[in-house]
Amino acid sequence: MTLRKKLLPTANNPVSGQTATINLDLGQKVHTIWLTLGDADGNLISVLVKEIRLLINGKVQRRMLADELNQLNYLNGVNFGAVVTGTPGEDDYRTHLPIFLAEPWRKTNGEAAALAWNLGGPSVSSASIEVDFFAGLTAPVINGWYEWSPLEGGLGAITKWIRQTLGASGSTQDFNNVFTRGDFYHAFHFFKPTGTYVERVRLTLDGVIIQDVINVLQNNAMLTNRGLVPQLDLSRFDLILDADDPINSALATAGSNELTIHVEYNDTAPATGNLVVLIEKSGPPE
Repeated sequence: MTLRKKLLPTANNPVSGQTATINLDLGQKVHTIWLTLGDADGNLISVLVKEIRLLINGKVQRRMLADELNQLNYLNGVNFGAVVTGTPGEDDYRTHLPIFLAEPWRKTNGEAAALAWNLGGPSVSSASIEVDFFAGLTAPVINGWYEWSPLEGGLGAITKWIRQTLGASGSTQDFNNVFTRGDFYHAFHFFKPTGTYVERVRLTLDGVIIQDVINVLQNNAMLTNRGLVPQLDLSRFDLILDADDPINSALATAGSNELTIHVEYNDTAPATGNLVVLIEKSGPPE
């Protein structure tokens, strides 16, 4: 089916230091949302937009920094990252940042479209995007478009992005039952804390080792073999649970009693500050 393209509704309150909101049209199956972002000074996305949130019925379903979103898009392939136009530092500079609800990097058309959002039916009364602009900007710009197809039933399982901030300390940490159980987990992305980076991660579910403590270089080699593009500067450890591609390869956690992640930091210095974990999981809306 040919995807249709439509301009996003006008954003409310596109003001420096504040939150701009776009209320999405209902009655459509939304595959990809494209945000066009900029300002009069031609700033890069990393100093233009802080957090982006997607909401259904007023509840946050995805939360991430704009730069984190772009990094994880790029992880799925260089063609999925943001596209820029114009000249940095000039008022024509724009970043076109995609938010993928469907997953076009999947290897079959059915898998690619499976998790697009059916924004219709009695369970959906509203859907919106919130974008936090940094303070000190001159005339921030937000507009864009989206790709959609006709509804196919009501809203079922969707991929949610949970941004969780944990205290980082020492050389190793165990996070036992810190992460909720019940959904299907696709990935955990660990962004390095102050002073060091995540070198090894082990995941266990009900005492079964799902991924052992292979190091970040070994992990990156495995992801590269699967066609992914991991972060080579070691600033992020990507624990991907469906790297062999099918959506049903995700880790089912319904009925489980224990989910533990063991983290080992590089020994150059003890970890301090925060360990940010961005989690991709699918299930019913929050």
